Amino acid sequence: MLGICGLCHENKELRRSHLIAKGFYSRIAKAYPDQEGTILRSDGNNIYPSTSQVAQDFLCDECENRIAKNGEEYAIKVCAQSDGFVLKDILTQIKPDKRDAALGDLFLYDTVNSVNREALIYFALSVIWRASAKKNWGVEELESYYNALGPYEEMLRVFLLTKERTALQKIFIMVEV
Repeated sequence: MLGICGLCHENKELRRSHLIAKGFYSRIAKAYPDQEGTILRSDGNNIYPSTSQVAQDFLCDECENRIAKNGEEYAIKVCAQSDGFVLKDILTQIKPDKRDAALGDLFLYDTVNSVNREALIYFALSVIWRASAKKNWGVEELESYYNALGPYEEMLRVFLLTKERTALQKIFIMVEV
């Protein structure tokens, strides 16, 4: 389908874009083969397992590849899966900067050198931005996230497009594992 790409704002052929990387769905399905559905969904009243993936025509091929290369591929590689949890294993080898009763172990950005921090931040921001930037993901419970970032949505879009960190000057990022 031809349309305006949500990220680069160019008129191009749009791909079926997943809110959360498609690779996560297959990893979860492999980790829980006995489950009917591997993603929890809500209809507003009930929570139920589902195999459906949240995806819509939203980004062009170039921007999909940009997001995959800059964050998704690494995040998929180190996420929890049936054969282990690489990121958690790495973090357990590092002394936390602070222990918090409610939040657990806290690591400052500069402490975690053995992790591709830039890729994890890029990935996390790409999911948050997509939820805010796309009006209709076809899932009612996501509708309240549309335009939720307000003026920060454009800052994130510029960062995702250019990786220019100055776009993030007013944004605090905390990634939880």
